[in-house]
Amino acid sequence: MTVEEGRLVEVPTPGATGIDRRAFGEFVGIRGELASYAFGWVSDVVPHIARFTVGIGAGNPGGGTFHAVVFVRDGAHALSLVDEPFENVPEGGPHLTADEARAHDTLPFIWWVADHVMERDRRAWWMLHWLLGTRMIQTPQVWEREEPALLIVNDADDDLWQLIGATGAG
Repeated sequence: MTVEEGRLVEVPTPGATGIDRRAFGEFVGIRGELASYAFGWVSDVVPHIARFTVGIGAGNPGGGTFHAVVFVRDGAHALSLVDEPFENVPEGGPHLTADEARAHDTLPFIWWVADHVMERDRRAWWMLHWLLGTRMIQTPQVWEREEPALLIVNDADDDLWQLIGATGAG
């Protein structure tokens, strides 16, 4: 099983008060099942709610595109099906309403894909930290994407995450 990260689209929100982030990717299951996904969040939206789309069966009977919101529940993330489409994805069939998705025989597979994407796509980790309101600081070089984060530290005293690039790690 693989989760292949695709493109990341980041654009300022209207009024430039935040960033609208959308991440795309492909999922291949253990028996070769294919699914495309997209998830995203807008940094200046309160309460923190993200969106998730999983598509399967493009061009095949029974294919569909499932849409959900991602939110915090009991200190972790949860997903709930919604009617409103979020994104179009390559493997997606027709957009399904929440009721159509609940009645679809592949819904357990869709949840399985979503769980594995949340676990394995590093941009989903970023989204999860945003959803949970995790505090963190990072060096200017990491923030400006001049350097990758080479050291990630969680300070037990204040539960503050630090992302440090090569310049700050020296």
